[in-house]
Amino acid sequence: MVDISVKDILDPIICFFLGGVLIALYREVLKKNRRVLNNGVEVEGVVADFADSMHSAATKYPIVRFFTKDNQQIIETYDLASGFGFKRGQTIPLVYNAQNPSEFVIKSPRYLAFVPWLILVGVAIVTLIGVGMIVNIFQPGFFAMA
Repeated sequence: MVDISVKDILDPIICFFLGGVLIALYREVLKKNRRVLNNGVEVEGVVADFADSMHSAATKYPIVRFFTKDNQQIIETYDLASGFGFKRGQTIPLVYNAQNPSEFVIKSPRYLAFVPWLILVGVAIVTLIGVGMIVNIFQPGFFAMA
């Protein structure tokens, strides 16, 4: 019989919960991208500046400036962070929601492909850690090096 404590069970549950949160984030990013890209208006914008992330000095949120087809100027912080790639003053292709121009997608392969894959890698990592914890409960020393 295996002696299991609450902590032994709680840690894997936290990992699976984090995996679930990341899956929900992944779905929301994909849903927004599809909705805006399929129904939006394509224009060019400029990276006006960067907003700092609360969590990491290396991660920045691009502040984008663009004009709608109605010549309305929009200056918004993009909702996905980037620690790489864009430079202040750089022209970028983007697609905005005509009903809500503050909702836009940077039409860059880096954002459209990399960010969803990065989220999925996070899901895989926390799920594997959770599975490893459960295996270690029932097979102590399973991961021990000989």
